[in-house]
Amino acid sequence: MTNWKPVVLLGLLLLSVSAGAGKKNQLPQGVEKAAKITAMLEYAKVQRSQPTPSLMRAKYGQELTWNDVVQTDPNGRVRIRMNDDSLLSIGANSELRITSHDPAIHTTQVELAYGLLRAQIKKLAAGEQFEVRTPTAVAGVIGTDFGIDASDPDHVKVICLEGTVQLTSTDPAHPGSVACEGGHSVTIDKDKAPNAPIQANSSQMARWRKITDPDQPDY
Repeated sequence: MTNWKPVVLLGLLLLSVSAGAGKKNQLPQGVEKAAKITAMLEYAKVQRSQPTPSLMRAKYGQELTWNDVVQTDPNGRVRIRMNDDSLLSIGANSELRITSHDPAIHTTQVELAYGLLRAQIKKLAAGEQFEVRTPTAVAGVIGTDFGIDASDPDHVKVICLEGTVQLTSTDPAHPGSVACEGGHSVTIDKDKAPNAPIQANSSQMARWRKITDPDQPDY
């Protein structure tokens, strides 16, 4: 006669452990979900300001809320899926804040304080916009694939892989914007207007398709 009781008990234990792990990745009740960590490499951490300030190790499957800050170490990479299915892939030695979503003006905003970011923004509806802010520039998109290198926050480089990115300076003394189209790159220096776009070569394009990918380490 088969002794099924230990098997059943083991199955219930595994389900209980799995459910507990899932709950640890969920946000506290009443806190709005903004995104979720869908892939990661090595070490990263999350700084949270609500409902109470906290610092925690980032985990696969972890839900993120607005104003969460994700930081990676020299070997870390993190991929985040936003609520609208846009993908944000953070490279090593980087810091990204999932700033806000303003339904009144249909704008979602994130901030790259420093480091590397590849943004694969899903095509948005008319009137909607996704902004990525850096120390020197603001990238406005409605659906595109581009990379930002803010390793030197005073000299930010943007490469557009597909679509078009509208770039403006964070310095109000330099109004106006520059359009960076697929296959081109733009450098934005501190307290200056964005430089004119230049052609990106194939090796640059290929590098940016992998440089922040947690599934394909390429240091």
